[in-house]
Amino acid sequence: MKRGAPTSDADIDGLLEGFTSTSFERKRDASLVLQRLVADDPGGLGTALALRITAGDVEARRCAAVLLREVFTQNSVSLIPKSDGSIGQITEEDESQACPVWVREGLGETLLESFRSSVSEPTVRCKAADAVGTAAFRQFTIGGRAWPALTATLAKLCNTGARPEMMAVLELLEVLRDEAELAEDWQDNATVHPMTWVYAQLAALQEESGALHALLASALLDPAGEDTLAEPAARMFCLLVKAEAPEELRSAFRDLAPALAQAVVRHPGEALLQALALVVRDDPEMWGEDLGDLPGVLARAAMDSKAEPAARLAAMESLMQLLNASDVSGLSSTMDVSDSVEESELEVHTLTALAAVLAELPSPEATEWWAEVVDGETELEADDGDRSRAEESLLQEALDDACRLIRRSRRACSKLHAAALQLLQMEAWQAKHGGLLLLLRLAVKTSEDGEQTVDEQRAGEVSQAALCCFTNTNPRVRWAALEVCARLLMAECSAPVGLLSQMPQPLLLLCNDIYTRVRRRGLLVLLFSAQTAPHEMAMHGERIFKEVLIPHARDDDDSRAACRQIAEQLALVKDVPGGCTEEQRTCFQQELERDAVGGSYAFCEDMAIELPTPCE
Repeated sequence: MKRGAPTSDADIDGLLEGFTSTSFERKRDASLVLQRLVADDPGGLGTALALRITAGDVEARRCAAVLLREVFTQNSVSLIPKSDGSIGQITEEDESQACPVWVREGLGETLLESFRSSVSEPTVRCKAADAVGTAAFRQFTIGGRAWPALTATLAKLCNTGARPEMMAVLELLEVLRDEAELAEDWQDNATVHPMTWVYAQLAALQEESGALHALLASALLDPAGEDTLAEPAARMFCLLVKAEAPEELRSAFRDLAPALAQAVVRHPGEALLQALALVVRDDPEMWGEDLGDLPGVLARAAMDSKAEPAARLAAMESLMQLLNASDVSGLSSTMDVSDSVEESELEVHTLTALAAVLAELPSPEATEWWAEVVDGETELEADDGDRSRAEESLLQEALDDACRLIRRSRRACSKLHAAALQLLQMEAWQAKHGGLLLLLRLAVKTSEDGEQTVDEQRAGEVSQAALCCFTNTNPRVRWAALEVCARLLMAECSAPVGLLSQMPQPLLLLCNDIYTRVRRRGLLVLLFSAQTAPHEMAMHGERIFKEVLIPHARDDDDSRAACRQIAEQLALVKDVPGGCTEEQRTCFQQELERDAVGGSYAFCEDMAIELPTPCE
């Protein structure tokens, strides 16, 4: 076939037979033919494939749709005519004069007919939506023209009110959105933002007698099921009301918030929960006080241990965002809302869900992953890392929400304190882990601007609880107990020092823990204690040198650096009962010099990610 020769029926038959074959060689040969046809006759190839989607065997129709998308993906520029009607790469001048038609007469209508004919067959429909949506986006961004016939077709499908037609429209609109998001990654210097074209198409569809609004309103009320319309409708609703959307679109669709809430109540799946979280975060003002059953549904979704962590996280985020949106307007961010607002059902559900998450997480599987992760490299290599990371994100969200609730009201502080004590009394190690970290946040309160204040009564309470957990059999609990001490010491609270100086043995044992993370945190607490109260800790200097510093003087760089700094602090105090001897100092120095590398500040730099940081 010479360059530019038209595509024949035999070519298309060969392509479809090759790509649907189980033979690797036939697939390879078909791929080579496809590349040649895309280069020689993209318009004719596109027309022929579009026609094959309209009738025939389902698998062949599906394959034709997949190949049609490849045509537009691989050679999208040459499918838009130049100003003189010829085929080729478009210059900026040509682009400004590009005609709102396709290369071959009738190709646009053939594409739309292929899309309409695929509606009743889901496996073909989704691939046809991919192809036509990709073609439309290429016409928008390269040809610089809208596609009125596409808008009219989508409007007609919307107006039928039938589920297959509505799903077809939603699938195509999601393709446009995905194409725009993908284009953002490679069109950094685009004169028009890729998403602008998507919003233009959405606005055009809405202008067709409110077709888009009617579609989403109906789809959000679709009964729950595996193929529910509510999930893609919710994702499209997010796109329409996000802050970057044109104001006329945002204002036209904000009234659908109750419909989204009803959809979540009926089917609290991951997609709907994530959509709700995004919408509430972007526009909290659209939510009224009457939320119906939504708070309870969200709380149950957040507490559902069988659900995916991402879905539970979205439910937690939605609860907190809705709680923020429900605050009385006009209150200062520093005012205690408990002085003016009765406890709401939403607040009760938020507190309940938070406590339940802290009582359940982390899972044993996540703990195994956590124990092995000591740096970024091992985190990437760890097994089951994705789900474990998701669980850690959910746990962190619960702790961050606790900080927000603490800032919100004294009433919330009181209830969180009761929850923390109840968690500490439970047998499950997860509950003790959560109780310690929750009580810590009540002891060291962080304002929105990052300023920390220490509640001395709570600090003493959590210090005592932490010391009792030093010997817990689970490494996460031991780490949490050390985290309590480290954070208090960083906040210049001396409560842990008195307890540690009276009973140093548990801390010294943790400095020799079999888990790297626990051992490092133990060394960090010992260092902070020596810096905060050198005299009290120097009284145990002999044991510290014998049981910790000398044994770890030849460990990893971080541990050696920590031991060096602890030794320097203890050396500042002379002639105390129980203090280290000159012989011990010499022995320690010899061990350090034997194969030590790095400076004395390496520990603080390398352990930056392990240092306690204020909660958000």
